[in-house]
Amino acid sequence: MYFEFWVAFGKVDTSNDGLIDLTEFIMAKKMVSQWLGKIIDPEIEFNIIDSKGNGKISFGEFTKWGLKVLRG
Repeated sequence: MYFEFWVAFGKVDTSNDGLIDLTEFIMAKKMVSQWLGKIIDPEIEFNIIDSKGNGKISFGEFTKWGLKVLRG
């Protein structure tokens, strides 16, 4: 499952810097919604995922969020 998250993370991280910023997340809203369920407000969801509050989503944060979403 982590490999699938790694592939998904790489598709969202279009700058290839190992982090997802808000613009990348908003641009990938449709794609992420297909993987994990509909995202209503990407800015709010981004802030939930960004647990460090640094304006970037790391792979660890992305995976933790994704697993939580899948578990319901």
